Amino acid sequence: MKKNLTSIVHKCICCNFLINELLKYNDLQWKKLFINMKNENLQDIRTLCYVYEYLYKDVLIPENVDIIDLNKNFNENLSTLFRLFFEIISDLKLLKSKINNSYCTQFINQLIYSYFGFTSCMNYIFPIKKFNNAKILNFNFSKGVNNENISRTSDDFINNFRDICMESAEFFFDYPLKNKHIYDENYEIFFENDPNNRFYQFFFNFDDRSIKIRISDKDSSVFYMYQILKDSLEIAPTMTNDDAKLFSDNFLKEKLQEEFDYLVFDKDYLNIYSYMNIPESYKFKYNFKDNLGKVNLNKGIYITIDARYIYIQELYLF
Repeated sequence: MKKNLTSIVHKCICCNFLINELLKYNDLQWKKLFINMKNENLQDIRTLCYVYEYLYKDVLIPENVDIIDLNKNFNENLSTLFRLFFEIISDLKLLKSKINNSYCTQFINQLIYSYFGFTSCMNYIFPIKKFNNAKILNFNFSKGVNNENISRTSDDFINNFRDICMESAEFFFDYPLKNKHIYDENYEIFFENDPNNRFYQFFFNFDDRSIKIRISDKDSSVFYMYQILKDSLEIAPTMTNDDAKLFSDNFLKEKLQEEFDYLVFDKDYLNIYSYMNIPESYKFKYNFKDNLGKVNLNKGIYITIDARYIYIQELYLF
C-alpha cells in the first residue's frame, strides 16, 4: 500500500503542474475555479501524507515525481487533467479496498468525494470524452441467468444466487467481498409461494460493515443493496443536500455510464433522515425514460447517501 499511496500523491502533484499551466491562459473564464481546485488539491495531498504517516509512522517524501508532458494546447492539458483525476479516483477506490482501518477509510472517502467534485465541475464547464471504462447492464444491478433446471432449494441454486449478489455488491460498493473474511451470513426467502414476487435476501457480516442484498427469483436480477459501516468516525461536517446530490450523480454516472442519460432526477422527491436537526442521510429518486424521452414514473432507482461518512448506503431498483 505504500507504493499505492506514493503513486497517488505523485499524480496529485502532476495535477497541480497541469492546473498551473492552465492558469497561464489570460482569457480563461473560469480562472477562479482552477485556483480553488489547486488549493483543494494541495489540501488533498496533505491528507494523503497524513494517512501515510498514520499507517506507517513515517513521513511520505515525494521523490522522483514522473515528469508530466505539458502541452501548449489548452484542450490537451485539460484532457490530461481529466484523465489523471479519473485515475486518482480509481486508485483511491483500490486503496480503500486494501485498507482495513475505519479511521483512514473515512479520509479516503473524503478524497474520493473531492476528486469526484473536480471532474463534475470540469465536465459541466468543459464537456469532453469520458475516460472511465466501467460497464454495467441496462437498468440491472446484475446479470440474469437461467435457473429453470435447478431446484429452488438446492445448494447449487442458492450458491449461484449468492455469487450474483456478491459480484453486484463488489461492483457498486467497491468492496471486495470475496476477498474478505465473512464473520456471519444467512439468507431468507420472501413470498415463497408467489413465483412472480418471490425473492431471496442475503446478509453478509464483515469486520467493518454489514451488507444486505435482495435478488429476484423470477429473473435472477439483484434489485436492492444496502450497507452500513461499523465504528465509523465522523471527520467532516455533514453533507448538504447539494453535496449529496452531486455525489449521487457522480456515482451513478460512473457506474451506469451512458445509461445515466436515461435517468431523470425527480426534483419533487427528497427523503432526509435527521438527528437533532442534523442530516444523517439523503435519499434521492431517479426515474427512467425511454428512447423517445418519455419518463416512466413506475421505473427507476432510489439511492441513499450517508451524509456523515460520505458513502453509498442503499440502492433500490423499482
